[in-house]
Amino acid sequence: MTTEGEKYCLLLAREQKIDIAAVARATAEFFDAPLADIALSLRKGHGFIASALPKVVGLEIQRRLDTLGAETVLLPTSALQPLPHPSTIRDVELLEDRLAARERVDAEPLEVLYGQIMFLSVCQVARPQSSGESRTPGSRNFRDTMHKFNPLRTLHDSISHNLPKSMSRVEIILNAFTRKPHEYLKMPQHDLNYRGLGEKKSETARHNFRSLLETLMQKAPAAYVTMPTRQFLGGAEPKHITFPDMAEVNRYHAWLLNVLGSR
Repeated sequence: MTTEGEKYCLLLAREQKIDIAAVARATAEFFDAPLADIALSLRKGHGFIASALPKVVGLEIQRRLDTLGAETVLLPTSALQPLPHPSTIRDVELLEDRLAARERVDAEPLEVLYGQIMFLSVCQVARPQSSGESRTPGSRNFRDTMHKFNPLRTLHDSISHNLPKSMSRVEIILNAFTRKPHEYLKMPQHDLNYRGLGEKKSETARHNFRSLLETLMQKAPAAYVTMPTRQFLGGAEPKHITFPDMAEVNRYHAWLLNVLGSR
């Protein structure tokens, strides 16, 4: 139920390739920013087009994007689901109908039915060296982040033009979101104990990580598997799954959580 004066958020309805430049031109009159900044906001939005919109404006932008072949969904801002805080998993046991995940090997397991997994996402994150890092950390609160992410003003605060000078390493993470509220498992490739793979366990984290992902996909066939994740399994170049920081990963996952949750 919405109220008079309710603000809306416009999101892409699914993972799809869009013509960023064409979208920026088609909607420029609504945005208080140069075309280049609008295009940058769209790229960094990872599925979020605009927020804090009056409904009539949202519907007009949606109509224009439809003529460009971009499928969108307009949601009340009050209906947006916040991104849950992740449980960073160190040990995974694959059981017949569920997985048992532990934040420590000696901890009590968090049991997740395979049928409850909403989506699986592999992301590679570039970790900056602390001495060269000059980015503003993103807000943990999703609604605060969405308030900042608003191309109706000038370029939003969550995008920094000051990139880290150098990268110390990259981290590959398997993220599993479930249909239970506030349940999000984050499994870093090099910090996992892969004993739960049993006979499939090999000597390298790289092969074990892929085996874990493939097994979860087999056991949870109803779970949505993101395009970057399928590209990762297909041997795509790292750029297809690489995000510059966790703020962008969180924005991407918040978009997926809300799009898939609205169906």
